[in-house]
Amino acid sequence: MAMRSHVRQTQHRPRETSDARVSVVIPTYNSRAYLLQAIESALDQTLPPAEVIVVDDGSTDGTSDLLAPFLKRIRYQRQPNLGVSAARNAGLAMATGEFVAFLDADDFYLPGKLASQVEILQSGLRLAFVHSGWRLVDAQGRPLRDVEPWWEAPKLDLLAWLRWKPAFPGALLFRRGPLARAGGFNPKLKHAEDVDLMLRLGLLGCKSVWLREPTVCYRQHSRNASHAKLAQATGIVEVLTAFYSRRDLPRVVRRKEAAVWYSTYVWAAWGLYREGLFQQAEEYLQRSLTHAKGVRGIAALEWAGAFSRFATREGGDAATLTAAIPVLLKAAPMEAALTPIVETALRFRFEALDGFFSGGNIPDTADLADYRTLTPRQVVKTAQSALVSAASPVGVSRVAQLWEKVMGAGLVPRSAGHEVTTLYLTLFSRSLFTRQWRAATEAGWRAVRVGLHPRALPAWGRFFRSAILHLLYRSSGEGAAAAVWGSARPQDRRAAVPR
Repeated sequence: MAMRSHVRQTQHRPRETSDARVSVVIPTYNSRAYLLQAIESALDQTLPPAEVIVVDDGSTDGTSDLLAPFLKRIRYQRQPNLGVSAARNAGLAMATGEFVAFLDADDFYLPGKLASQVEILQSGLRLAFVHSGWRLVDAQGRPLRDVEPWWEAPKLDLLAWLRWKPAFPGALLFRRGPLARAGGFNPKLKHAEDVDLMLRLGLLGCKSVWLREPTVCYRQHSRNASHAKLAQATGIVEVLTAFYSRRDLPRVVRRKEAAVWYSTYVWAAWGLYREGLFQQAEEYLQRSLTHAKGVRGIAALEWAGAFSRFATREGGDAATLTAAIPVLLKAAPMEAALTPIVETALRFRFEALDGFFSGGNIPDTADLADYRTLTPRQVVKTAQSALVSAASPVGVSRVAQLWEKVMGAGLVPRSAGHEVTTLYLTLFSRSLFTRQWRAATEAGWRAVRVGLHPRALPAWGRFFRSAILHLLYRSSGEGAAAAVWGSARPQDRRAAVPR
């Protein structure tokens, strides 16, 4: 299903899209405060839609009166309150366009959304849909930050939908035919209905690509469905349970089942933690371990990487995640003697490394001295783990700057300067995965330059060993951090922190 991604901004109406017919479906339920902005953002596209269909899902806030002046410009249908999936399906049944876009009533499109995505769908690649990024805005519509899911899931294939779940209906544009063949949204689901749809499209073999730019603004306010984290977590478990009960799954998907469940439980735990449901977050983290036995000893460090990535994606400050350390430690099985070491490593990561790899400043030398109880190897491994799970691109200069700082603070002696080879090799692998060819070349060249030293041979050995471990164990649910922190043999994969 995966195809290459498209990167560009469309500033005008492309000539080849002049005959495109796009149906925009807007389900609404008591969203009077935001609905007009949503409708206007659809009508004012640089490529105007053929029709805007508003499905009123039993609103009681005077929505029908509000829309009276727009009835000559939109198609309006009112139905009993059946839920957002039923409302979207009703709009899909009414749609006459070749392409269909969805827009929640409290969100709004950026002006070039339809033109940019239609142009890609008409490119001859036989695509069923195009996905894009989205922009988080506050309740008043003011920009907060852009979400760019392609850094985690550069290939939009079935495994990406399972592992990363980057679904957001407002950021998608579909061909109507494949969408109808998939059956639309499941009205029985109250949560994760978008993930369920994307999985069904994936099983149909539908091809898709990324448009690597935001096309829609996702409003953050107290009524967002995403705030019902416990119900959302239950919903995604329900969807995956039904999915894996099917007998027609491809072999590669069946092999990755443990990895999918592991990442899903950690993702759900993050949402629960963010909502202050700490006990439930611990429970979901512990559930993840049943699908990733190889990471039991390093669980807190593995989870820290995921939490940091999620927090950065949502515009949060990784330093605030120090409050999550008690949750991570309580949920993770480890020997009592290792707890203070892991706690220091977690603080080093949250307070110093994650923010730096996201573009911030690294703490002063005096502040870095707080982590001197870590051995040089533990410093390197913690930095490597943070680099693996960074939520945005990291340049070679960042690694070099970090290394000078930790050596200046005495965390790593000058005699161990060759250990930075590990970080350059990690950046090389990460850049290859995200298809940043120039960054991969720079990191690989820097690794060769600093790694041509007898003392750097262990770093090369660990690099190849970790790559092999990742290939061998990733089907069991272990992530990149497991390969980073693990030992060479399965029976030795018990220590939480390398000595």
